[in-house]
Amino acid sequence: MKRLLTIMLALILLSASDSGASYARGRAEWGFKIGMDLDNHDYSTRSGPGYSADNRVGLAVGVFLTRYVSSRVATQTELYYAIRGLTERRWSGYGDNRYTSEKKVRIDCLELSWLWKFFIGSGTPQPNLYIGPDIAAFVYCRQEYQSEHYRNGILEHSYSSSSSGGGGWDRWGDVGLIVGGGLDFPVGKDKVLVDARCF
Repeated sequence: MKRLLTIMLALILLSASDSGASYARGRAEWGFKIGMDLDNHDYSTRSGPGYSADNRVGLAVGVFLTRYVSSRVATQTELYYAIRGLTERRWSGYGDNRYTSEKKVRIDCLELSWLWKFFIGSGTPQPNLYIGPDIAAFVYCRQEYQSEHYRNGILEHSYSSSSSGGGGWDRWGDVGLIVGGGLDFPVGKDKVLVDARCF
């Protein structure tokens, strides 16, 4: 995703887990996740006059399993489905002589993460930091393209197309590193987790 989706910025997740009060070594917790996927496309080679882009606010849903190594350290495995995308616009000329184009891209990913989670302090809510690898596979891709060319105020040429299919947008997927942090809120015997991460 280095060309299209370079980072996953501020993935906000609410997680409900089946957990108890103790954090004995080897204890496991599981839960569900849902949140927003705020993509940030890398425009470094495309920025400038005649180009703009808007990122899609997508959805991420999945499950996780946390296993405690100690009261301060745990490993967390996550599997979730994320919907991402962006809209790119290009233009040249002005007034009655201009060219415009717009491309909308949607990519659905299946992601697997394995994280080391470190708990800080003993307050309520309890803060934590985590880091670990992430593998994302493209499972659905769709692109819509439209362009118009005006000369002397007359539409001289227009073109539109759309395509969709399985994985393999321009590659099978990507491998990256996740860094993030969050807060664990106890709710009875369960917990609600709020996380923010960067991919």
